[in-house]
Order: sequence, then structure tokens, then C-alpha cells
Amino acid sequence: MIHAAVNGETTGITSGTSLLAFITSKNLTPEHVVIEHNGSIAAREQWGQLLIGDGDTLEIVKFLGGG
Repeated sequence: MIHAAVNGETTGITSGTSLLAFITSKNLTPEHVVIEHNGSIAAREQWGQLLIGDGDTLEIVKFLGGG
């Protein structure tokens, strides 16, 4: 188990978890979110390969529709 800051909260995450696996485990649709990983916007096409490391910082922004 590793720990990362997700939207400002320390969260326990299974070691070896990719960004894509993490957001899908939170029932988020990949097309509706943007992820900042350690201060840089993570390229969506690399989410499956980018692993969350101990002490990493994630900011996940979810797009909402409406009018």
C-alpha cells in the first residue's frame, strides 16, 4: 500500500495502480476527467502506463454538463 494526495486528501492506493485503474475504480469516466499528476497534466493516452507512486500528488477535475 502506498499513499498519495488526491485532491488534497491523503489516500491509500494499492502499489502498481495506474492512473486509469485508479479513476475507473472511483467510477469516473475517463472522457469526463482531467488528471494533474505531480504538477503536470497527464496525457490521457498514457494513463494506463503511468503508475501512481508513494507520495505522488493528483488533482482530478471532473467535467459537469448543464445549462
